[in-house]
Amino acid sequence: MTARRWVGRLGLLVAGLLIGLVLAEVLLRLGPARGYENLLAQAPRIYDLSIFANDRENGIVLAPGASTVLRTPEFATAVRINRAGLRGPELGPRPPEGLRVLTVGDSFVLGLQVDEDAHFVTRLGAQLTEALGRPVEVLNAGVDGYGTREATRLADRLADAVAPDLVLLVFFTGNDFWDNAAGGMGPLTPEARQRDGPGYALARRFALAYALRMLSTAWEMQGDSPLARRHRMELAMFADPVALHNTLHRTRPALDAFAQLCRVRGWRCAIAVAPPVYAVHPERMAATFDMFDLDAAGADATGPGRAVVELSQVPALDLLPALREAGGGLYFTFDGHWTPRGHAAVADALTPFLTGLLPARASPEDAPAP
Repeated sequence: MTARRWVGRLGLLVAGLLIGLVLAEVLLRLGPARGYENLLAQAPRIYDLSIFANDRENGIVLAPGASTVLRTPEFATAVRINRAGLRGPELGPRPPEGLRVLTVGDSFVLGLQVDEDAHFVTRLGAQLTEALGRPVEVLNAGVDGYGTREATRLADRLADAVAPDLVLLVFFTGNDFWDNAAGGMGPLTPEARQRDGPGYALARRFALAYALRMLSTAWEMQGDSPLARRHRMELAMFADPVALHNTLHRTRPALDAFAQLCRVRGWRCAIAVAPPVYAVHPERMAATFDMFDLDAAGADATGPGRAVVELSQVPALDLLPALREAGGGLYFTFDGHWTPRGHAAVADALTPFLTGLLPARASPEDAPAP
C-alpha cells in the first residue's frame, strides 16, 4: 500500500474520531438526564476553590474580597465575595425604611452555578420590595458543604455587621441530614485545592470530559466504600421512614439551636426546605436509587421535607410542591443545582411566604440596631 493511501486512511480515521467526539459532546449537552448524575455531594469539583478560606470552627468560609469566574460545560458565572464574607456587592448604608434578610445554608444558597442577577436572593429582594412597598435587601451567606449548625454559627457571627430583620435558613434534604449527623466538614486540604491538572481543564470546557470524571466518581460510589455508605444513607431518608426517624435525633437539636439563636437575637426567622432533583422528578428517582441497590418503589419524596417542617420552631416552607408545579428545567443535568429557571421558581415561592413575615412599612420596633 502506498504512503498516500496510508495517509488517506489515517485522515479518514482521524475525521471519524473527531465526528464521533463532536456527536458525543452534543448528545451529552442536549440529551435527557438519567437521574444518578445529580448526586450533588460528589459531582466533580472543578471550580476555583480560591473563593473559600479555612475556618477553625466551621471548616470553611467564603474568603472576603475573593473573585473568580467559574466555568463548566453547563455554565460560566462571575463570583465576587464582599468584605463581610457574603456573595455579592459590598454592603452599603441601609436605605430609609429598608429591611435586610440574611439567607444562610449550603451550596443551594451560595448558588455558584448562576450569576447574581439570576439568583433567587436577587430576585427575592426585588419581589419583596415590590410586595412590601419598602426596600428589601436579601443577602447571600451560603457556603458549600454547610449543615444546619454551621449555618447557624455563621448567622450569629454576621449579626452585628448585617443587623438582619429576618434570617432565612435553607435546609437541603438531599444531604443536610447527613451533614448534621456527621458533625460538619473539615478545612480544605492542599490536595483538595490542586484542581489545575489537564483533566480538570478539559472538564471545565467539554461535557464529554466532565462526564468521564463523573463516571470515575460513580465508580468510587460502588460497593461498600465510605462514599457509597454516605450516599446510601442520604437516599435512605427518602426510601425508609425508619431511617429518616433514626437520623432526626441529630437534626432536631440543630434546628432547635437555630430557633434558640433567633429568640436570643430577637430575629424574625424562617426555614425554606429545598428538595433534591430526584424528589421533584420522581421518574428520575429509580435510576438514582438503583445505583446504590436501593428500591425506589416505596420511596416517599415528601417525607424528609415534611419532617423538617414539623420539627421547626419557626415558620417553615417546603419548596417541593412549588418546584413540582414549576415543571422541568429547574436543575442542571450534571451539576444538579438550580438553573436560573429553578432560582426564579424558588423566589416566586418564597415571596408570599416571607411577605407575611416582614412588616410592610416602618414602625419604631423595625429600626435597625445601632
